[in-house]
Amino acid sequence: MRKTFIRFCVMQACWWGFQAAMPGFMTARMAAQGIGAAAMGTILAANLLCVFLGCLFWGRWVDRHQGSRRYYLIGNAAALLSLLLWTFADSVPLLMIQYPLFGFLTGAVATVLDAWVIASFPERRDAGSRSRSFATLTYAFVMLATGRLIPRLGYAVMPIIGFSFLAVSALAALGQSEVSGPVLPRGQAGQKGGIRELLNVRVWVLLVGGMFFTGMCAAPINNMKVLILESVGGDVGSLGLDSFVGCMVQAPFLLFSGRLQRISAGKRLILGAMAAMGYAVMVMIARAPALVTAGTILNNVSFGLLYPAMRQMTEENVPARLRNTAHSLVDVAYGSLSGMAASAWGGMVMGSSGKQGLTAVCIAFQCVSLVFCTLVLLSQSRGRRGEGLARRAAGTLKRELRMMN
Repeated sequence: MRKTFIRFCVMQACWWGFQAAMPGFMTARMAAQGIGAAAMGTILAANLLCVFLGCLFWGRWVDRHQGSRRYYLIGNAAALLSLLLWTFADSVPLLMIQYPLFGFLTGAVATVLDAWVIASFPERRDAGSRSRSFATLTYAFVMLATGRLIPRLGYAVMPIIGFSFLAVSALAALGQSEVSGPVLPRGQAGQKGGIRELLNVRVWVLLVGGMFFTGMCAAPINNMKVLILESVGGDVGSLGLDSFVGCMVQAPFLLFSGRLQRISAGKRLILGAMAAMGYAVMVMIARAPALVTAGTILNNVSFGLLYPAMRQMTEENVPARLRNTAHSLVDVAYGSLSGMAASAWGGMVMGSSGKQGLTAVCIAFQCVSLVFCTLVLLSQSRGRRGEGLARRAAGTLKRELRMMN
């Protein structure tokens, strides 16, 4: 089991190392090609729309076919093909076609990998978060290194670093079994119900709403980060340092997520939403790159609290045969769906009103998120109160039956 966990950590680190080297600097690369904020927002919106569709498709496919390993390898192959196209057939029209296709084929890889880890270690509720901490650390160092290398060597370093991580990622996946934990019977894994059944899970639906509006707060700032940094005197090197510092703060929250479970998932959700609010406020008042990075720290604290909480809530409230789909949809709400919506207007608002107008809208969305997160906490409290009453009633009934006998 230890070797299995180590391989998962390697896969997490390599996949997110690739994400840092290539997609992590894609907006900076587009800006260097002369693509404006509005056009950049359109490309990102198209990419995130395809990530949304891909998560719906691949999450359900993995649930039905128990195909985590197969999809992970498909995602790595698609990423390699995209890398080759970015390197040898680089043009803006091709980017507008290829980047959305990349999103559809690879958008669910991280979520499926997380769910694969959780299913392989059912006795360790923090296994997914602990393995993800290695991804965060790798992402931090690769962002820092790539941000320092690009000004010296150019954007050609991106595919070289990305290819190295993809090769190791695929090799590690080839040695990994489909699932080490209990596997659902074939008939049960293929049962239908899907989205309609998930919509009956109140806590999960509220969780999706909260994550969507938190994403609507964070996504436009993240997408326009390089432009925001440039507006306060930073550059592409500042982007790498910004990501490095943020990820180094995020990693301990994931690594020690088991200890943080002493705080209820609902309360961690509220704290994470408040930290996301602080992110938008800090970027709004920033007059130097250091203050933007301070906001990034709060954003990573937010993710470090939200990620284990939303995984825990999904595992506890959703039927096992629908969990890949449920995890994918939560991630879609937090990432691609909110990012798609934000990209549609984020570039235009940034171009017309600057970061002040952008962050003001983000703060408004985060206020809505806090309402949803509060409703999640209240729903969990009612559920626990109901379970406690049921247990007490069952205990009373047993005592009365013993007395009658």
